[in-house]
Amino acid sequence: MPENVNFDLDRGIIVIHSYGEVRFDEVSATIVEMERLLLEKDAKCALVDVREQRTLPSTTEIYQLASKMPRGMRVAILMSEGLPTEKGMRFAETVARNAGLQWKSFTNEEEAISWLKA
Repeated sequence: MPENVNFDLDRGIIVIHSYGEVRFDEVSATIVEMERLLLEKDAKCALVDVREQRTLPSTTEIYQLASKMPRGMRVAILMSEGLPTEKGMRFAETVARNAGLQWKSFTNEEEAISWLKA
């Protein structure tokens, strides 16, 4: 699976590293793991690093994934500008926010962590 999900005990956040070719079923499995950590660790924030991700689920799948995301959790998306996935990730952020989720995209990890902790 091209997504690693861990809980950073020091920062108290879920950290997801997504890389390579990413499919709908893999992101769905990551969401299940996020929910588990939300309950088990009382994690309220997640940092999703997509700087090495090469593909995204389809537009329809992005809408489906947004409906499955845990509510009440802040999610910072760490991305690089100019990558083929940038436009799609910005679209996913818009879909998530329209679904009532607290998502925001960043290109700087320190800014992303600050926003998560605010």
